[in-house]
Amino acid sequence: MLKIGDLTLSCPLISAPLSGYTNWAMRNICRDFGAELTFPGVFLAKSAAMPKVLSKQCFRPYPGEELLGAQIMGTDPEIMAKAAKDLERTGYKLLDLNFACPAPKVLRRGRGGHMLSKPEAVGEIFERVRGSISLPISVKLRTGFDSSPESLESFYQICEKLSRLGADALVIHGRTTLQKYSGSANWEPIYEIKRLHPELTVIGSGDIFSPESAAEKLNAGLDGVLLARGIVGNPWLISEARAIVEGREKPAPPTVQEAGEVMIRHIRLLQQIQEEGRVTRFFRKFASQYCKRHPERKKVVLEIMEAEIETQLLEIIKRNFNC
Repeated sequence: MLKIGDLTLSCPLISAPLSGYTNWAMRNICRDFGAELTFPGVFLAKSAAMPKVLSKQCFRPYPGEELLGAQIMGTDPEIMAKAAKDLERTGYKLLDLNFACPAPKVLRRGRGGHMLSKPEAVGEIFERVRGSISLPISVKLRTGFDSSPESLESFYQICEKLSRLGADALVIHGRTTLQKYSGSANWEPIYEIKRLHPELTVIGSGDIFSPESAAEKLNAGLDGVLLARGIVGNPWLISEARAIVEGREKPAPPTVQEAGEVMIRHIRLLQQIQEEGRVTRFFRKFASQYCKRHPERKKVVLEIMEAEIETQLLEIIKRNFNC
């Protein structure tokens, strides 16, 4: 079980917001495999605060999406608060503040992980958002802007400030902003935050590519684990990790045919929300991982990458995955 404010999840595993990936189709696949709380990609606060943007279906919970969180990113406390209020009215059930994104275009604008060097600004934004909505609020962080002792100290200051101000959860990735995704995630500062603030819900993130790794982090004392890059084209990680965490036997790995059937379902879902022609290109980013268990992975991935229309894509999958 995982509690984030007044939100209670039966399992301490969360499907992460991944820009460019976690649209309605991928969220459905994640729910098929046991995810409860899912997210679209991150919203820029200045966009989420515009009624014209939130009127579009792709920015709203779809029918049947009862437990959907929204993640916002920005630097202006007033705009962040307005965006939060508008997203609450739109039907989202949790708000996550992103002070962790390491993308260069984000950092150039002072957003995301750049904010980790500004503890006071982070606190001010949180207070304004907290005062504007009644939803649970989590905060996405990294373990500092860079590897300097000063940056690590700033990280601890931010965590202490957010705990004092009433954050419902901290979601911490075990790398600094400047590390992006290089090297290995360092979970020790995440464990340390939980030791320093035992009353705080602490959710860890970084390099969770096996169900055993997710269970290990929870057994070390964390309240929850964020599943991110590891579930792209591999939703089985969710069901496998959930089984281990809940004390059940880990499911057998999918057969080649079962993997193909999930790929086809993913494509059919994409066809419901994207124009013809875009689906084939969009699906390519999932192909390598979906094909990981295929005995001729390289050949099949190349075929998928060369497909130009959806009928070609589906034929390639049906032929190679016997489904």
